[in-house]
Amino acid sequence: ARPLLDTFSASGLLLASIPWKSGQVVQLGWTASEDLLCIQEDGTVLIYNLFCEFKRHFSMGNEVLQNHVLEAKVFHTEYGTGVAILTGAHRFSLATNIDDLKLRRMPEVPGLQKPPSCWAVLSQDRVTIVLLAVGQDLYLPGAAAGLGAALPDPVGFPRRCMRPRSRQRAVVMAWDRQLMVVGNSTECIQFVLDEDSYLVPELDGVRILSRTSHEFLHEIPEASQEIFKIASMAPGALLLEAQKEYEKESQKADEYLREIKDQKLLPEAVSQCIEAAGYEHEPETQKSLLRAASFGKCFIDKFPPESFVRMCQDLRVLNAIRDYQIGIPLTFTQYPASWGGGRGSPGGRGSGRWCSRCWSELGSGPSSQDLVPQATEDQIKLLRLQRHLQEDFDKPYLDLSLHDTVSTLILDGHHKKAEQLYRDFKIPDKRYWWLKINALATRGDWEEMEKFSKSKKSPIGYLPFVEIAVKHHNRYEAKKYAPRVTPEQRVKAFILVGDLEQAADAAIEHKSDAELSCVLARCTPSTDSALIEKLNRARAQLMKK
Repeated sequence: ARPLLDTFSASGLLLASIPWKSGQVVQLGWTASEDLLCIQEDGTVLIYNLFCEFKRHFSMGNEVLQNHVLEAKVFHTEYGTGVAILTGAHRFSLATNIDDLKLRRMPEVPGLQKPPSCWAVLSQDRVTIVLLAVGQDLYLPGAAAGLGAALPDPVGFPRRCMRPRSRQRAVVMAWDRQLMVVGNSTECIQFVLDEDSYLVPELDGVRILSRTSHEFLHEIPEASQEIFKIASMAPGALLLEAQKEYEKESQKADEYLREIKDQKLLPEAVSQCIEAAGYEHEPETQKSLLRAASFGKCFIDKFPPESFVRMCQDLRVLNAIRDYQIGIPLTFTQYPASWGGGRGSPGGRGSGRWCSRCWSELGSGPSSQDLVPQATEDQIKLLRLQRHLQEDFDKPYLDLSLHDTVSTLILDGHHKKAEQLYRDFKIPDKRYWWLKINALATRGDWEEMEKFSKSKKSPIGYLPFVEIAVKHHNRYEAKKYAPRVTPEQRVKAFILVGDLEQAADAAIEHKSDAELSCVLARCTPSTDSALIEKLNRARAQLMKK
């Protein structure tokens, strides 16, 4: 039976398979445009696309044909994809760009009688050279002498691992099922590999491929470190905690928010959560960070929504193509470069059929909706609605947060529109009631506020009505709500509206020494002598018990 040429996705799914009808293959490799190069023993290079469809072939020259290919490598330079050959005569030949074929024979390596233990092609400043190891020595063909080696019997040259904004350069190397990450410091990180593995360098890390697994090793981005490191006090970390506490309806949410706002770091906290979401691969963690960012945006006047919307859209694409059925595990850093620089527009690398399949998968099927946080759809829907509001009312609504949009509608008297947003965006009852009574008080629409308070039982109670009316210097309106607050809050409510008699009665009824003392502290001896005596008698009776 003929051997088969199979291509697989990064998740191990078979893409295509054809019977191999040509010569002995020495090396396989991918071009920058994701074509497959099959380098044969006779120096012929056959080119196929991702789906094993033949495109063209070329030869590495007569010398390679006569001496055959012992080893070969596919490499990438600023000019394109290149091929390097080690012939049976232990000489190196290379072509730096297969689309503009110019063969170059490298100088002979002194004393090289067998293939080197490992070798690599290096390219920098328009110069391409071969680096090889012979025993304990490293050679650059053409140099006067060998360079002292630092690797113990190396079997593979290190792969450089450096993010574009990395704070530390590092190299990654593997041998004898050991993986080592070495930086500028004397310390290094070591991992034990379960299987023989192959390292593939990437823009922002190294892929580790074995027969059964595909892993990605990379430096943890700074935004993620700031948010997730133990006991972090970074603004993004505090905002994430604030949002979690808010979901629990805990008072701690307000404490975390106040701490961020006091330092004037809320915009930075939102940006930090948005950025960190991009580097996360787990959709649940992405959602958690984006919820925190969305929560923080509510408390910022006119926070530009573009970065949030763009991140949600990017993550929708990334999560979809990372699905094992598609199997393109791009990182957020690789995404703009890999898709032709246009976000959401597959115009760069890869086959048209492949891109069509990706976008077909992305655009259809119920599962695609689960791949993006609901915040994406909400933000886009809000922008559309804001455009309509702007046209209908001839007033700037675009780019306001949901919080500010609802407040502005209420301030302008568009209560039905505000109610529509409350329902459509599923704003929590407590948050909506706070928004509405604040806006109504600012507008001075006390009649509408009283009507609203009677529409149904208040989810925030009635003390906020008292506090907001007093804040706007309207004790007359505040007194309407004081009798409606819960018994535990009644003393505070009556003190706020200046009704010390009612506050005293509530404190006596509660038999609370703290509340009695609180009312006493606000009494004036010259005008409240009878009330002071009443409170002191109540305290004395309480002390006897």
